[in-house]
Amino acid sequence: MERALRAAGVPVELKVLPRVGHITIIAAMSRPLTFLGDTRAQVIRFIEERRLK
Repeated sequence: MERALRAAGVPVELKVLPRVGHITIIAAMSRPLTFLGDTRAQVIRFIEERRLK
């Protein structure tokens, strides 16, 4: 996805989460499962930093 977005001229910020697979990343988005990784915090930070004011 990163490669395709870059090829289309879309700015991309790649985050690599060690020892975390696709399912774990999605699961970690829910509050009860944040112990699986800081995916939720990173996504919220990303959105907040780019939110229109």
